Amino acid sequence: MPSVFINYRTVDAIDTAVLIDRELCRRFGKEAIFRAGRSIPAGSKFEPFILRAVRRCDVLLVLIGSHWLNASGANGGRAIDDPEDWVHREIVEAISNGVTLMPVLLGGTPRIPEKDLPAAVAELASHQGLTYNHRTADDDLARLARELSRTVSGLGKPGKDNRASSGTATSSDTAMPPSNTPVYRGNNFLGATTVGIAVAGNLHLDGDEPDDDHA
Repeated sequence: MPSVFINYRTVDAIDTAVLIDRELCRRFGKEAIFRAGRSIPAGSKFEPFILRAVRRCDVLLVLIGSHWLNASGANGGRAIDDPEDWVHREIVEAISNGVTLMPVLLGGTPRIPEKDLPAAVAELASHQGLTYNHRTADDDLARLARELSRTVSGLGKPGKDNRASSGTATSSDTAMPPSNTPVYRGNNFLGATTVGIAVAGNLHLDGDEPDDDHA
């Protein structure tokens, strides 16, 4: 079962979701990481498959870009307010099953206050997370991998050869940042913490990438 589930919106995080997925698969193996566009077998019923993967993961990695909060949904309102929105559903499923939420703020996106979130997913605002920027991608990905390997049972340490689980050769990693690399919580940067991770994404039924938020 996956240890990490990647949750994101196509409208503002699809490229970053693919990049993070590939890097985590390289480090830990494909079976440990769930991204809908890659992980759901052809012919499977995607709804129960996704929800089961969320329930079984250790961490839901919620990628939050600049359009995450105000992306339009199928009903014309904010997608995040729609109980049928897949980003919304995956977060609710994670909360209901005690899965750790880990927000990742992309490209300088500010944290989202609890008051701006629908009640069903408002807990997301209270979870400590990390930041990711393209200009500091190597360091940010290394920090993410380090925190995962510390927290999630069964994940190998970054830099180890995971060819047996991923089916691909890996190159050695660069040195990890210091253990006191800051993470983001509320309005403050704090010391690094441990979390479980899952990344929930958008489900694409007609291509490689998922589009389950229909944003």
